[in-house]
Amino acid sequence: MVVSTKDLRERPGNIIRLAQSGKEIVVTYRGVESARIVPMTTGDERVSGSREAIGMWANRDEMKDPTAYVRKLREKRRYEI
Repeated sequence: MVVSTKDLRERPGNIIRLAQSGKEIVVTYRGVESARIVPMTTGDERVSGSREAIGMWANRDEMKDPTAYVRKLREKRRYEI
C-alpha cells in the first residue's frame, strides 16, 4: 500500500492498524518513496518485547554476578596521579 505524508498525518491510527495486520506501507513525500512502515511481526513470532540482547549474556560465566563483572571492568580505568 502507498500513502502520502499527508495521509499519514491525517489518519495515523488507520495506517498503523494496517501495518499491524501485516501490510507493508510505503510513504511518499511529493510523489517520491521516502519511508516504509512494516509490521513488527515475523510469522507468528512477535518482535516487540523480545529480549534477545539480554539472552545472549545469559549463559556466560562472568555474568553470573553482574555487579562483580562491572566492578572488574571499571578497575581497568583507574588512573593514578
